[in-house]
Amino acid sequence: MMRLFILLGIVVVIAAILFGGVFAYDTFYPKYVAYKEQKAAEEAERIRQEEEAQRLAEEHAMQEEAARIATLETPTMKWNLSETFGEMNGNPSTPYGEMYINTSTDIYDRSLNATFFDGDGDYIDCGRGLNLTGSDTFTFLFNCMDTNKDYSAIMAKYENNFTGPYAFSIRYGYFNAWITYADGDHVELESSYALEQDCWYLINVVVNGNMLKLYINGELDNETEIESPIVNEELVTIGRQALLFAPETDLQFTGAIAEVSYYDRVLPDEDIMELYNRKMPS
Repeated sequence: MMRLFILLGIVVVIAAILFGGVFAYDTFYPKYVAYKEQKAAEEAERIRQEEEAQRLAEEHAMQEEAARIATLETPTMKWNLSETFGEMNGNPSTPYGEMYINTSTDIYDRSLNATFFDGDGDYIDCGRGLNLTGSDTFTFLFNCMDTNKDYSAIMAKYENNFTGPYAFSIRYGYFNAWITYADGDHVELESSYALEQDCWYLINVVVNGNMLKLYINGELDNETEIESPIVNEELVTIGRQALLFAPETDLQFTGAIAEVSYYDRVLPDEDIMELYNRKMPS
């Protein structure tokens, strides 16, 4: 009889254990599944939000880059001399001489359409504006075919001796930036090396406060401190300076110019390199 009771007790315990296990499974397993599903959904939402944030950040960066490029393509003044003698924003631009537009191929077989200046009477009258403000960037895309000249101006505001605010020229192979101060003194900044004749170059001249910087093909080449430039109404010209004196042909540019641009702001280094990458022929 005792054995029967013991056996019965064991059966009862086993039944209780089995029932409790089934009850626990039915009670807690659905909660466990729901918990796992919730965690999986939360992780999926976290990943989705991160991907969306990354997409928006990339889209914003692309929009900013497109806006930056657009501003590079819309300078304050631009003479697209690969197509016309005029200035794109309607500023004064009157051609003189026998200039013509054709393809210019340099010694490295790089070609661009450009305006040819013969160095003997060809120039563009650009009016009497365009003074330096202390926040200026000039861009010159050119192929000089006679570098053995003294101050052959690509662009200048120089009608009277020692009062012309600036002249950007080729001087015996070197690029020369001349800035005249309000007191009549001046400074000259030259490239650190001579430019090759019959070779395309993109040169940027930047005036940033009291600093004058010269970039060649996207790279900073030389810089110097300057004082406040003189401001006046002297004539601005492309292809020569307005003031000529013997030998007059020295002061006139011989070669091809594809573009002259002016920005009324200081372009950062990355924008100057971007201009080089976009504009220089390959």
